[in-house]
Amino acid sequence: MSIMTNSEISLQQLNEDPYPIYEKLRKEAPVCYISSMGRWLVTRWDDCKYVEENSGIFSAAEDPSMMTKAMGLTMLRQDGGNHKRLRMAVEQPLRPKAVRDKWTNTFREDANELINRFINIGETDLVKHFAGPFAGRTLKRMLALENVSDQEIQDWSIAFMEGMGNYNNDPAVWKRMEGVNRRINDAIDEVIPFLMKKPNDTILSSMVHSYEDPEEKLTIEEIRANVKLIISGGLNEPRDGIASAVWALLTYPDQRQLVTENPQLYSSLGEEAIRYIAPVGMYPRQVAVDTTLNGVELKKGERIMVCLSSANRDEHIWKNPNQFDITREKVKGHMAFSMGSHFCVGAWMARLQLAISLPLIMGRLTNLRLNPNEESKFWGFGFRGLLNLHVQWDI
Repeated sequence: MSIMTNSEISLQQLNEDPYPIYEKLRKEAPVCYISSMGRWLVTRWDDCKYVEENSGIFSAAEDPSMMTKAMGLTMLRQDGGNHKRLRMAVEQPLRPKAVRDKWTNTFREDANELINRFINIGETDLVKHFAGPFAGRTLKRMLALENVSDQEIQDWSIAFMEGMGNYNNDPAVWKRMEGVNRRINDAIDEVIPFLMKKPNDTILSSMVHSYEDPEEKLTIEEIRANVKLIISGGLNEPRDGIASAVWALLTYPDQRQLVTENPQLYSSLGEEAIRYIAPVGMYPRQVAVDTTLNGVELKKGERIMVCLSSANRDEHIWKNPNQFDITREKVKGHMAFSMGSHFCVGAWMARLQLAISLPLIMGRLTNLRLNPNEESKFWGFGFRGLLNLHVQWDI
């Protein structure tokens, strides 16, 4: 087997299907400089875990940062005390019990209402007409941004993903980001006065009221940036997780039979779906001091990408990692929500969205199947999911 070189790996190849590339890199060059990205790609589970556990060596405070350029300085681009301060400002409404008690009925109503719109048609694109709108609607409710449309918040999430992945520095992408940022700032500024007078259980309200000490209170710039962060990650993870899970059931009949016979396995279905196709495929770190990672010397200031998608298919961790299997051991032990201090604060929200939507889709759409006349296509590597999911059912 020939050794893969960094010049052989293009962004186009990664967008089309990164998994064969990751598999080869794990075997041949687990810490590999990718010239098309201008970064070192870290692909093995143990190395990804080591990076996350050593923030003094591998800093989240990347500078300059594509994320910061796209939306402002967020908690994800900070370490230590300030990261903790910003994270604590949003944690309360996103804790497991708070999410479950407050939003279960609302999420179920939203899911049923969206299904009602197309159930009598017999076919649809589930990404366009369910997964995207459901993720957008539920997220805007949790944020307290009821003053925006379901479609608008979806468009914003896509724009941020394009901005954070704009490695070619396309000026049209940055121009679009300017308009998106202005619109979100206006929406936030419109809602905050109401939340100041009447706090509620939403994320934005938590940001506004988390601290009494004026020195700890979030500034308007911090609120805006972290709302944008939640829009970017908090929408695509449930949207792409829902679509991938349904696709898997329609592609692997044995897995469908398992959840049909034992509906309790729907929770494992959601976890395996985001292990198998991680919606957030990687995140950046900056080398803070000269170091060595898996035998590769890294200099202070160099950039790396921690590849969650690859870690989630590491042969040293998972048996038959390229197989979709909801009965596998450690099904919840994946890295799709990251780990450590930067573990996804919205993980329990995404899990509830998956837990509610998947049984409803499979239960209400009789004899659901892929549309043989339409192609459903996965795309992306930094963020990966189905561009569409064309399905049919009996009416």
